[in-house]
Amino acid sequence: RPGATPTGAGRYALDQFVPFAAQDRYNFAADNYLLTPQTRTSLYTKGRYDLTDSISFRADAMYNERRSEQQLAGFPLSGGPLLGNPDNTLLSGESYYNPYNALYGGDGRDLTWSHRLTEQARVYQQNVKTFHTYVGLEGSFDFADRYFNWDVGYAFNKSDQNDAQVGDANMLNLANAVGPSFLDTDGVVRCGAAGAVIDGCVPFNPLSPAGGVTPEMLNYILFTASDAFQNRSESFTANLSGEIVALPGGMMGFAAGIESRKESGFDRPDAFVAAGYTSGNARLPTSGAYDLDEIYGELLLPLLSDVPFAQLLELSLASRYSDYSNFGDTTNSKAGFKWKPVDDLLFRGNWAEGFRAPPISTLFQGNSDSYNTFGDICSADFAGRTATIAANCLAAGVPAGYLQLTNAGREYGGQTVFPFTVGGNQDALPETSTSKTLGLVYSPSFIEGLNVSIDWWNIKIEGAISTPSVGFILDQCYAQGDQSFCDFLIRDTAPGVNQGVITDMFLIPQNTAILNVEGWDLNVRYALPETAYGRFGFNFDGSYTSKFESQQSAASDVIQNTGIYYDRDPNWRLRANASLDWSYGDFGASWSTRYFSGLVEDCLYPGEGLCSDDDRTIGGEPAARNRLPATTYHDVQFRYALPWNGTVKLGANNVFKKSAPYAQQPFANSYDPQYDVPDSRYMYMEYVQRF
Repeated sequence: RPGATPTGAGRYALDQFVPFAAQDRYNFAADNYLLTPQTRTSLYTKGRYDLTDSISFRADAMYNERRSEQQLAGFPLSGGPLLGNPDNTLLSGESYYNPYNALYGGDGRDLTWSHRLTEQARVYQQNVKTFHTYVGLEGSFDFADRYFNWDVGYAFNKSDQNDAQVGDANMLNLANAVGPSFLDTDGVVRCGAAGAVIDGCVPFNPLSPAGGVTPEMLNYILFTASDAFQNRSESFTANLSGEIVALPGGMMGFAAGIESRKESGFDRPDAFVAAGYTSGNARLPTSGAYDLDEIYGELLLPLLSDVPFAQLLELSLASRYSDYSNFGDTTNSKAGFKWKPVDDLLFRGNWAEGFRAPPISTLFQGNSDSYNTFGDICSADFAGRTATIAANCLAAGVPAGYLQLTNAGREYGGQTVFPFTVGGNQDALPETSTSKTLGLVYSPSFIEGLNVSIDWWNIKIEGAISTPSVGFILDQCYAQGDQSFCDFLIRDTAPGVNQGVITDMFLIPQNTAILNVEGWDLNVRYALPETAYGRFGFNFDGSYTSKFESQQSAASDVIQNTGIYYDRDPNWRLRANASLDWSYGDFGASWSTRYFSGLVEDCLYPGEGLCSDDDRTIGGEPAARNRLPATTYHDVQFRYALPWNGTVKLGANNVFKKSAPYAQQPFANSYDPQYDVPDSRYMYMEYVQRF
């Protein structure tokens, strides 16, 4: 980096540079937005018109527009093939800013370079317009002394999104800007050579210190990208429900219907982005569509009622047949029961098959670049490196002394300099699942106002669609020896300065994962009797995950995820909300708490004192980790009921400004966005008018 005042027109001589040191590191997280500004405008309307005594026309429509913005730190711009860019982005030996320029006593060599554009943050803006409408007829009729309801309708949904992105470089202009340049007789540095000036070009000095890039340089090399996206859905539905025959517990009910739906969408990136002429993530345009036809039927069987040990006993059965244009057909069914042996106690349970088709974005997303931050476990400075990892890396062509190459130099952990590939998968198939629930509801007659429910649930998903993370791919390939995951990455194994470097990794969704999740839900509602001081109520909702097992493939090891933190994917063992409510006449207030249990995560930077468990080992091998402690937020709200059927509410969330626990893995910051913004209190006023 430059360590002195520049000579001439911003040029630094070779002896004015000093070696990079730890204090020169750049904290990019400080430039990222924690709170993202957004404006929402929404309009909803609903209407109904009775055509006859038994037939009605119904329609509803909704329009919503969102304008939002995010900010990331300036782009880590770089040039030269050693940093994953074309040869023409090297700082030319004939550039005025190259300290090796032969005109100033150097040998005229071209330079590989890297410069974080601290002078211009990256700004992402979205304008999303969503439209929904439904029109249909509904009615009822009697037939054979039975009562029936029916409806037919058409629904249309469309979402258009236009994005603008500021802060990426035009690589064509950049190539000109780091090419040959000279100091003209008027004291201005110009692109090209005397007598052959490149019109409009402003030479770029990538060797300037942070903040040293001039506005003129930025205006020439930067550009604004404009992208467009659309998702569209159309469906026709027809439903019929009614009663069939009398059973001991009441009338057997049924519901049946058909649906025909078409899903489509497109992604149209800026032409410059699609052509790969930018410093940012290149992305190809894509579009696609599929359609499906479905038919379903449901039965409600009231078997018993108002008899000893069966105040209520009913069964429910349902099945749905789906025919997809791109997947074929499938049938999924469910069954459930409710049993009330006494008035105070209800047992309930369900078994269901599930089917989830991959969305348009999963199927047809175009390939794009992704500059992931990761730790290469083949790097010689990886603290958790084992003999198995070392042997597998060596067999893959990684030299013994290899050090990971990142945009900060050669060290473990950091952002890749070669873009990885992210995209859709047109061969993705639907996910299938089986879910089971069993629970009870207890409303003791001797405690008026108390209701308690507890439910056990289990969900198993096979063929789950997931995109393997960089870290998981590396672990499965080199630590577990699963060759199928080695196929997702490309390393440069040719002798040279980049031998061993990962030059590409394919991060695309796969139908390989298996998920098995089990837990318990507890709900308590207690409305206390009226007192002279008002009425009090207590609510509690808690969800406990006792098991969360995942496999990236059937051949992979089972991973226990409960209590483990991954980037933007906290797997809390326990989450709970509790609130105390008070009302007195037109006044009311509530105090609520939100609880998140503790988590642990892998330590990305072991040995640097940043993890709570730096010295942890397993079987004598280093296994540093970081703990995210349990977190509780407190919220308060006051309300007043107005005479004209309106209500005013004043409240504050995170009253005590509780900070989110520190984590190492979250993208762009040191906390997960599912927690509240650190050291913040959110205050609001709300008005509700009922008509």
